[in-house]
Amino acid sequence: MPTPLDGVESGAMRAPGHVRTLGAAVGTTALTAYAAVKASWALGVDVGVRNAAQWHRMLDSLSDGERLAALWRTVGLDLLGVALLLVLASSRAGRASAPARLLRASGWLAGAALLLPGAAGLAVTLGPTTGLWPAAPGDPGPLADWVFVVVYGSFAAAGAGYLLVSASWRSRASHGPVPEHARS
Repeated sequence: MPTPLDGVESGAMRAPGHVRTLGAAVGTTALTAYAAVKASWALGVDVGVRNAAQWHRMLDSLSDGERLAALWRTVGLDLLGVALLLVLASSRAGRASAPARLLRASGWLAGAALLLPGAAGLAVTLGPTTGLWPAAPGDPGPLADWVFVVVYGSFAAAGAGYLLVSASWRSRASHGPVPEHARS
């Protein structure tokens, strides 16, 4: 027997798709911002550098391989992170197959591995800036404070993105197939 709600798209039924899209957008944007900062440094642009002499001394102390690894490897890892996030976001939840479980586990682990140090780094960076505690005495280092906000903020936002995508994916898998009218 038909009900009054048959054929009506409910916001609750569409929520996992919206959460998944939001998570993918937040995570991709965050990872791209971090990759842009690292790529600019690898290309010799001193974006966010407050003390260029100190910065270049630090870079010069690294071998070519170490410098390559420190800068370009991170850009590559970010692009890999974007790819995993997009695979998670575009995959359809279905049977609990081994690849599906592996994807979900990867998303949850990536989310936790990025969100926890990102949130901690933001707290440490923003504490003195907001007056919660005094800044550590001594040399502030070669990078501007906003660089650490971008870096740790990117970690935290990317972690949140992974967790949102993984949570919506898990939700879709645990509640069975999504009705045809509610698919995004």
